[in-house]
Amino acid sequence: MKMSFTSHNPKDENNLKEETQYACQACFLSDLVDANQIVFCEGCDIGVHQKCYGITDLNSSFYCQKCTDAASDLEKAAGRLSI
Repeated sequence: MKMSFTSHNPKDENNLKEETQYACQACFLSDLVDANQIVFCEGCDIGVHQKCYGITDLNSSFYCQKCTDAASDLEKAAGRLSI
């Protein structure tokens, strides 16, 4: 079932994706209210509700745990290769 709603995306110039069809990848629901918008990861573009993922600041870049862990692993690996 496709649903249409407005969702938050920090990548967009005006921070809105209009008439999109997304479900939260944490709870798999597509319900949307202003206090619980769907936010998209800057790394992989996964969409999650703010409350499902504990996001409080919609004005900063959001990276999901998988992308955050991958970046941390890359930094650790780069540190081991330094001479």
